[in-house]
Amino acid sequence: MVSMLQVREIEQKLRSQQRSLPYLNIDGARRLLGLPAIQSDEVFSSWIIRVMLSRKINKRRLLEEINWKEAIHLADLNSASFNLKQLVLRFNLIQIGLLERSFLQFEMPFADSLCLTMDIFNRQPIFHFCPHCIAEEPYIRKSWRYAFSYACPDHGCLLLERCTECGESIDFEKLNISKMDDLNIKDLCSCLSCGADLPSQLPHRMSDRTMNIVLDRQALMFSEQSDGIKIKNYIAQIRYSDNGLLNYLNVGVSGSLIFKEDADEVRTAFRKAGIFSTTYWQPSGCIPITKGIGKVKRAKQWVIRHREQLC
Repeated sequence: MVSMLQVREIEQKLRSQQRSLPYLNIDGARRLLGLPAIQSDEVFSSWIIRVMLSRKINKRRLLEEINWKEAIHLADLNSASFNLKQLVLRFNLIQIGLLERSFLQFEMPFADSLCLTMDIFNRQPIFHFCPHCIAEEPYIRKSWRYAFSYACPDHGCLLLERCTECGESIDFEKLNISKMDDLNIKDLCSCLSCGADLPSQLPHRMSDRTMNIVLDRQALMFSEQSDGIKIKNYIAQIRYSDNGLLNYLNVGVSGSLIFKEDADEVRTAFRKAGIFSTTYWQPSGCIPITKGIGKVKRAKQWVIRHREQLC
């Protein structure tokens, strides 16, 4: 018969094993081994989640190691909060350049640029995905985090916004390892909400002509995204009056300004598929409203809270 003392000793040993990872001491730095390496086109939050899904370090300890207390997707927007050299040493990452490129950066104020990576009204991050790319390598590409990322240039298909099985978008904040175990989720090939296989999901279709238009204009957007002045010209903005004062809120990108003379053709294809709700189609990119102002004000307060958390 096992005594209570022996039970406690076994439990303590198991907890100690869970906290321990193989490591090397190199140049005085204790490096964790056996964790996923960040990929050259991967966004930082995707690497965090893949480390968690490896089950080799738990969520609480990992976030302590990288010194991050906010929502995981917000880490993509704030490289200044991390000691990148220390991360490279601690997690045995190969090149600091790969880590630096994994963050989203804009040459404009945070509150102005948040709409380029977030669905402001639904208060959630943008995580598009290509099922064919996921099948090849299960991680989230940095390019999929942008509101103006519509199609995969490698596979010539539209990106998906949601799991076609459960209708949920990718949301890293829902990650719960116990649930992942129940759903047998081992990597990002699976929907984190329902466990459905993402590579087997079918993208929406459009004509070859429309797809070429989308890919051409998308490539132009990515070539200009590092220029805050140029990219700001494509932002869709809601304008409203509050107590006699004119207010505004950046809510997404303007499809009319991105696609210009082809806007009607692309808008029809997107709306037929019911996708990319953060792309707006008013001709000037300005959206005047007189109703639903309460919803807009709540969204603006949400943006302000995010700014206060990260700035």
